[in-house]
Amino acid sequence: AKAAAVAAKAGEARRLDLRAACNRTNSSLRAMQAAEKRDLDARKALELARAWLQEYVPSLQIDFKQQVLDEAKAEVRRRNATEEAATTWEKRMRSLLGSHQRHLKLLNTQVELEEKNALRAAAKELFTASEKATVEAQNKLTKLLEEEKACHENTGKTYEALQKLLKEHEDATEAYNKQDPEERKRSFATK
Repeated sequence: AKAAAVAAKAGEARRLDLRAACNRTNSSLRAMQAAEKRDLDARKALELARAWLQEYVPSLQIDFKQQVLDEAKAEVRRRNATEEAATTWEKRMRSLLGSHQRHLKLLNTQVELEEKNALRAAAKELFTASEKATVEAQNKLTKLLEEEKACHENTGKTYEALQKLLKEHEDATEAYNKQDPEERKRSFATK
């Protein structure tokens, strides 16, 4: 009986182990099915992503954009080279300009240009002053000539008027001399 009880206990334990193993198996089967479903869903998502990527990558126009980028980089390199050449040329021209200015300064010193410029400026001022004086003198002379002409004209008119008056006087004197002295007395008598 003891052995049957031990065997029943052992059978019960095995049944419990079997049930637990069946439960674990069922649970593992469900987990495996869920994992397979997730794997299948992931594969479908992967296929959809690949299909989308195959459509998306051409829409990005990567080759065209890379070509544009390469052209832009080449243009930047060309412009940088042009700018560098222009900068080098400008530096060279500034250097040449400095040399030229120093040479001109030396030449100006040798030919006494500053002194000559000062003399020229003084001569120009003197010329301007004398030209102004000449113009003023010319204007004064013109005015005097006009006044002299007017004076001569007035003298001529006055002379003509005097000649006319002198003629009138002579005529009056002649008429007076022709008049009888007695009549003269009567004509000028105020009584």
